[in-house]
Parts: sequence; C-alpha cells; structure tokens
Amino acid sequence: MSLHGRDLPFLTEAYWIVLGRAPSALEYREELAGHLNLDQVTLLHGLLHTAEFRRLRAAWTRGEETHPDREALEAALVALGSNEHFVKRVYESILGRVPDESGAAHYASVLARGERRAVIVRALALSDEFERRWRSVPVDTQLCELANPAKWDNQEWLDLLRSLGLSDDKLAMHRKPYEFTQFLYGC
Repeated sequence: MSLHGRDLPFLTEAYWIVLGRAPSALEYREELAGHLNLDQVTLLHGLLHTAEFRRLRAAWTRGEETHPDREALEAALVALGSNEHFVKRVYESILGRVPDESGAAHYASVLARGERRAVIVRALALSDEFERRWRSVPVDTQLCELANPAKWDNQEWLDLLRSLGLSDDKLAMHRKPYEFTQFLYGC
C-alpha cells in the first residue's frame, strides 16, 4: 500500500497508533472531506506534530503510562489486524517507511510472545531513528511562510514542501492555509 492517496482504514489506524485514540467525529468528517489532509503522508506529519503527540511522547520519555485504560487501548490496537499488519502500520505511521525484513520479523515475534502493541508504538516513537527524523524537520518560523499564498507558485517553496513529505496541493492550501502551520508548527 502506498502512503499517498485516500485509504480510510489508514485514517483510523493512524489515529489509534499515533494518538492512542479514534479520530473524533469532526476530525473524521474533515479528513473524509479532504479539508485537513489530502494524502496519508500529510496526515501522518500532522498527527506527529500535534501538541497531543508531543505530550504523549514526553510522557513516554519519562516512563509514564499515557492511557487511562491500558486494556481498552490494547483491544483497539489488536482490532487493527494481524501482528504483521500492525507492525507495518506502526512503521509507516511513526517512522514514515515500510519496515525492513528484520525489523518486521523482530516486532512480529515480540508481539507473538505476548508483548502489548502499545509498547511497540512507544518503542518506535522513542527510537533513535524517530529522533533523527523528528529533529530533521526545521522549526524555523519562516516555515510559517509555507502557508502564504504568495509562495504557492514558487517552485523552490513547493520543493521544500515535498522534501518534508508534505502535500504541495495548492487546492488544499487554498482551502485552509492557516491549518497547515497551526497543526505542524504552532504558528
């Protein structure tokens, strides 16, 4: 499965994996209408750069439990599919790539031995690879300019969007340009 395009099961799976919850009715409606993210890469970047995910990750770093009902979270994560499917989705959602053969086999075997799926999400979100990826996205306030309509016809800016794995869809930027920077960079 490509990370680009509209895959509705991916939407629900991404919310459960990244945020530990289902999308709200409003989030689901907005996603279905294409108002928030036109592709899965943009959806994942948006979720990974929310204040909600940053709070979860900070709590994981401190070794804290982040969900009030561990069993309910685990049941929801188990409902996403087989161990192999889950590992693939976690890699796509957290690391932005498909798992390599050894990583997929390792985490599938860890799950087969009875480890909770939430632990796998936490492990990848706290991994060195995620940290390098997280730190590679510039936090320069000039990125707020990416939502500036004057930049939409500038090929250099569009190339920058693409290099960050973000959508360069001008229609999406035209609909709600402020959302791009608010969700990603808190501008």
